[in-house]
Amino acid sequence: MRGRFANELHFSARFGATTHEATFFSIGGGFILRGGADGSEPDVAAALPAGARHVPHPFSSGVELLEVCARTGLSIAEVVRENESALLRGQWGRVDSDGTGDAEGARGARGGRGARGGRGADDGASGRDAGTGTAGEADAAVGERLRTIWAVMRECVEAGLRTEGVLPGGLKVPRRAARLARALEAEGAAYSPEWATIAAMAVNEENAAGNRVVTAPTNGAAGIVPAVLYHALRHLHPESFAGADSLEATESARARAAIETYLLTAAAIGGIVKFRASISGADVGCQGEVGSASAMAAAGLAAMLGATPAQVENAAEVAMEHHLGLTCDPIGGLVQIPCIERNGVASVTAITAAKLALGGDGAHHVTFDQVVETMRQTGLDMSDKYRETARGGLAVNVPEC
Repeated sequence: MRGRFANELHFSARFGATTHEATFFSIGGGFILRGGADGSEPDVAAALPAGARHVPHPFSSGVELLEVCARTGLSIAEVVRENESALLRGQWGRVDSDGTGDAEGARGARGGRGARGGRGADDGASGRDAGTGTAGEADAAVGERLRTIWAVMRECVEAGLRTEGVLPGGLKVPRRAARLARALEAEGAAYSPEWATIAAMAVNEENAAGNRVVTAPTNGAAGIVPAVLYHALRHLHPESFAGADSLEATESARARAAIETYLLTAAAIGGIVKFRASISGADVGCQGEVGSASAMAAAGLAAMLGATPAQVENAAEVAMEHHLGLTCDPIGGLVQIPCIERNGVASVTAITAAKLALGGDGAHHVTFDQVVETMRQTGLDMSDKYRETARGGLAVNVPEC
């Protein structure tokens, strides 16, 4: 009977008559956990940091998240922001034992409704002296980290859009994002959703070249979340693309608020998937990587466009549902074919899912929790050949030379 994780590494060292053994498992997203003394697989939930349980708005499912939003009147982004602020203060040793702290103080420092607070959101993130006490400091630190994440994401997209050549690894895959971007610009299609496709490919070409990316939620699916945000900003906040080299030089307060809303909302969805199922291709196939990333991007975009929490949950569900059963079968074991194009296609799926959700009232037959559980069960039934081992699918049917 196979285990849950296909990628494991077992060490055995002998010192005299004593043998020391240890087994480690790759669980996706760059995370490595040690197995039990008998080589058994790790309990991922038990490995959560203790501080993760001390937040003002705990949730571990879509239903719980919507209940928190209904009870508090907060958006999904605001819920996550207050939790992140509490976690930071816990690291600084300044959080109450119940994790609540002074959330209202932090909210006030941002100007009311946090990510939707207009100019107040800009003021609250402008420095570590915002607000009063440690709540304001932590909230400002969360904003700083979000801006850093987006800055790296944007740098990665734009590096991929200007770099040409052949990717390393032996498959001789040419970079295409730069050429496709030039063609799209020549067509005058400034706001075409194709920009999301090309931006995602740009990120994954950078990843394939060993360059810097943001894990979102994995490196193999790192193109989708930044690509959808990049496309949305080009359309909604073109002032952020005025030609200056520095993002900070062109980014408006409204754009910053939108970026934070997008990333915080996407994080909520990714966290639920990771907790209730998996984001690892070695665990559940590519449905857990690209499917999760598409759901994250769809939710973030919907929130950015003013969706209710129920509509955001609907957007995530639609995106995930249409990646169920997706296998992870990279040719040559390289994150190039089909991974690069797959990120591009999934970005458009995310945009479509967000628009479908915004066209409704949030009511739908299949819940996000149900589709996540379906993804988990599908992954359990999936052969090891289709879980990042390069022993089936395209990996064995397409010659590497």
